[in-house]
Amino acid sequence: MEVHLDQTQLAELALARDNPEESYAETAHLLRCAHCRKELDALRRVVKAARAASPSLPLVPPPEHIWDAVTDDVSRET
Repeated sequence: MEVHLDQTQLAELALARDNPEESYAETAHLLRCAHCRKELDALRRVVKAARAASPSLPLVPPPEHIWDAVTDDVSRET
């Protein structure tokens, strides 16, 4: 069973924060893994949209139940 890149690796690649020591292995993995390429493409679209967002729009904090769900999800991953 193939081990996929983790979310941190994919996020760093999407943000163009390559670690030279890992970039070769990650690139090699992406060449053979359609699942990770699809995940990376989706993250890159999010990064592109976020970078294109207008800074003049006010930031609105999410509802408390959203933060609760994020906290629960992160807690389960650690």
